[in-house]
Amino acid sequence: MSTISIDISLVVQIFLFLALWFGLKRLIVDPTLAVLAERTRRTTGTQRAADDIRAAAERDADACEAQLQQVRHALAGETAAARAAIAADERRLLSAAREEASTQLVELREHLAREAAEARPVLTAEARTLGLQMFGRVVGRPAA
Repeated sequence: MSTISIDISLVVQIFLFLALWFGLKRLIVDPTLAVLAERTRRTTGTQRAADDIRAAAERDADACEAQLQQVRHALAGETAAARAAIAADERRLLSAAREEASTQLVELREHLAREAAEARPVLTAEARTLGLQMFGRVVGRPAA
């Protein structure tokens, strides 16, 4: 049989190692792990809060974009209505101006026709008189 001889210094070293291990674990390792766990918890919580804030901001941005689209659509409708009203007013004004110009043109033509009718007999008589005078000057005697 073999005998294992255990030296007392080995037992003391194992005891000191275990004491050191438990002491360091309690004084350094456990608090460090606790700090790391707290840090992880806070980081995860902050990331979740940031994700929640980001999601809320995206929802708000989508809502704002939807409202902006509605406003744009409403403004486009109002613009189209205003353009149609302006076009109708323009057509109405042009029609009224055409009617007025047509009326004035008819009145002017009638006035000119009256003046021409009034001037024709006078001009005919004057032309006859001038013709007779020219004949008398050219021939040297008055026309009979």
